[in-house]
Amino acid sequence: MATGDQLIYYYLAWYIVLPAIYVALMTVYANKFQFWTMSGEVNRAFRELKGLRDSGISKFNAYISAATQDESSRSRLRSLLDLFAVSPVDLDPVGIVPKLKHLMDEYEQRFKFEASTALKSNDPVVIGRTVGYAEAAASLDILYKIVNHFLWLTNKYSSLGLLQQLYAIMPLVLKMGKSFLGFMDALEKGAPIGDGIGPMSVGLLMLGAQKFDIAPDTSAALTKMEDRRVLLVKAKGPASNLGHLDDAVQRARLIYGGISAIITIDAQLRLESERSGDTARGVGVAIGGLGIERFNIEEKASEEGIPLYAILVKESYIEAITAMAKDIAESVDAVHDTLREVLREKVPPEGLAVVIGVGNTLGVAQ
Repeated sequence: MATGDQLIYYYLAWYIVLPAIYVALMTVYANKFQFWTMSGEVNRAFRELKGLRDSGISKFNAYISAATQDESSRSRLRSLLDLFAVSPVDLDPVGIVPKLKHLMDEYEQRFKFEASTALKSNDPVVIGRTVGYAEAAASLDILYKIVNHFLWLTNKYSSLGLLQQLYAIMPLVLKMGKSFLGFMDALEKGAPIGDGIGPMSVGLLMLGAQKFDIAPDTSAALTKMEDRRVLLVKAKGPASNLGHLDDAVQRARLIYGGISAIITIDAQLRLESERSGDTARGVGVAIGGLGIERFNIEEKASEEGIPLYAILVKESYIEAITAMAKDIAESVDAVHDTLREVLREKVPPEGLAVVIGVGNTLGVAQ
């Protein structure tokens, strides 16, 4: 049996000395323990990202190997992974949009020219698929390089601040990586993607109508809905294409004169609590990206007092660039019902409404 002195020693050891040592260790090494723990999680996620990037590059290499047997052509296609565009000077923001439009048109044409020359083909479907593969593989590669860069800095300077930021964003980065890989799968199958809900909604309305090219890579058809003239506009499919929608609106003004309303149909990034496939109605121009096309359409509309309306279909980022989910495809009927309602309420009888299906037309004909 322990004596009184021994009990005092035990008490001091368990309740004073050991906690004091623990507090001292935590004071000195708490950040290091946190760094080691978070570093393991980030490195695990980084290895998964590297696997996604390697899979994307492998899919791209397999595609170009099947597309051409000429090694110089394959090398030319691989060089697309490093193609870049330098942002124009914006010290004086006046006139920046025309500069951006010119730059992005040149960038797009360069991609298509390289693909067409390497494959010795002018087939828009083949060129669109090749450009899509290259852009998805390049996106995975740059995503990997950016994370790798910050991981190197984190380890080089033992920066807990940088590591915490990587730890916070890695789940989102992995979602993006899986999305790009899913887009390549959709390209392989020629399947529509979630972002194509706008062109799909408009393309179905074009069935049986006389189609014509209204702008580069952009198709149109004049029809009647609810006793109103409706000019349906979408990028040309079924190639992976975005079209030139602002040029199409400008051309429509020249051909038909007065426009009563411009209605855009597009996908909308939903909140986590929202359900995919739900539709929303609003005002404005629903076109994403850098904002070049939206700016040009808004400018012309404001000059002439043309009302702007938008119909949106909610979906997640992953759903937007992977094969179209059933819930999203089934929203077409709701989109058409909303469109007819907008035409009845906002467009005068015999007026002209320009209805634009915004998005990637992969797998969506007209």
